[in-house]
Amino acid sequence: MTAAPTPYRNPRGHVLGAPWSFLLPDAEPRRVVALGRPSAAAREALARLGPLEVHSLDDLPHGEADVVAVLGRRAARRLRRDGVRAAAVARLLAPGGVLWVDGPAPGVPDGVALPVAATPVVGEPRTLASAGDEGLRRFLARVGLSSPVVEPRRLEAPTRRLTRGRLARLGWRRATLVVRDPAARPEEPPAWLRAMAAAEGVDLEGMRWALSASGRYRSRKVVLFLLDHEADTPRYVVKMPRHPDEGGRLDREAAALAHVTAAGVDDGVTVPRVVFSGTVGRERLPVLGQLGLAGAPFRRRMSGSPDDPVLATLVDWVTGLGAGSAEPAKPGEVAERLEPLLHDFLRVGASAEERRVLTDAVAALCDAQDLPLVLEHGDLGVWNVLVRLDGRPAVLDWEAGVPRGMPLWDLLYLLRSYAASSTRAGADRTRAVLDLLEGRPPLGDSFIGATAQYASALRLDPSLLVPLLLTCWMHRAQKEASRRDDGPYRRLLRHCVEERQSLRVGTTADGHRRSTR
Repeated sequence: MTAAPTPYRNPRGHVLGAPWSFLLPDAEPRRVVALGRPSAAAREALARLGPLEVHSLDDLPHGEADVVAVLGRRAARRLRRDGVRAAAVARLLAPGGVLWVDGPAPGVPDGVALPVAATPVVGEPRTLASAGDEGLRRFLARVGLSSPVVEPRRLEAPTRRLTRGRLARLGWRRATLVVRDPAARPEEPPAWLRAMAAAEGVDLEGMRWALSASGRYRSRKVVLFLLDHEADTPRYVVKMPRHPDEGGRLDREAAALAHVTAAGVDDGVTVPRVVFSGTVGRERLPVLGQLGLAGAPFRRRMSGSPDDPVLATLVDWVTGLGAGSAEPAKPGEVAERLEPLLHDFLRVGASAEERRVLTDAVAALCDAQDLPLVLEHGDLGVWNVLVRLDGRPAVLDWEAGVPRGMPLWDLLYLLRSYAASSTRAGADRTRAVLDLLEGRPPLGDSFIGATAQYASALRLDPSLLVPLLLTCWMHRAQKEASRRDDGPYRRLLRHCVEERQSLRVGTTADGHRRSTR
């Protein structure tokens, strides 16, 4: 029997720094020297990279190192003003080694220097691109990946909103990557990545790179966008976890994408295609190379209306994916998925009514004789949908995919995210979602129709629709519990338990099922 997925925890913080280390030609350096005052995040990342020594500029070590990092703007400024000290730092670098400086770098004999533009201006780098390649910087800004001027959590609310706007495009700082090899090409993908791709017949020679390591959650990846010469959209997208504990997410993504192909769903929706993969570094971090998909985020294109054509395509596709991947649950399989989730949820505090209703919901699903399990995306919010140039949607980020997951959950999550994202600035998102679930305008009829269509396609027992909705929100509330005690999913679940008779999952107020056709 397939083991039940372990409840996932995604703590905020504990994000490794020094993302530039993924650009090193050699991913397994024998000696790493950090000069200055590395942040705790950078120190941990460099220690995972190889044997790490931390020194001040006044106490330079002897010998040579494969990686030398001058960290902090104060150390970089001092290096720029002290030619004797800069020459001593350059002598530390072994042939073929890499020098990273948080600012302009000193000259290195036989070295090739690449000026790098980084954001934010203050804090750990989150986006990196060649400073001389304006097209790469525009690309990162266009797809919303260039970080704010400073880390948002350090700012007051009005300034935080300002830095997320046009000022974000101006907030680049200077860094330098130097390779002590006259034949080096630091503006191209690193040598280890070119070799990995070449082993599977993919040629990365001559391509440009832009790096994103955004986010404050441990699960957020390092992403390398690889673009052809003068192209403004990536040909390949390469994903790598920042923390070794998160490596399983990319393994799940690769497995889920293979299952999508096997399900034989029509091509109304595009999904990424894996073209090469491997592992890198001493910790054997997984690497997943995919074909790039050009387009705009759905959140920027969605109309917010019930007849949005992209939403309609997604609803049909999720329904088709469920029907195409549906398989009968094995004895005890649903219980293996839901009972640990229920136990964890009730352990952190629930009202007597929540205990009774959620226990009954889990029991109904576990006892169901004909409940199918389906390929589940696991994070099908509007933020993971791209609208391609031909108007068709693409569904991204399958890292939470479950080959034998719960039916209806993906559709519920998609519709909930659409309703919440459709609200105007300052409007009550919770009210918009509740109107959706209770069948009220503007999106209530679409919700009833979409869930009825899904239930009909998979022949779901109508009595299981509300239990599926309640357990979906319980699952989401438990995931967000690592980040906040009483988040939006916890509040949504509480309301749905209290007002469960008003929920219109696949049915109208008079109890009739409705079709979308």
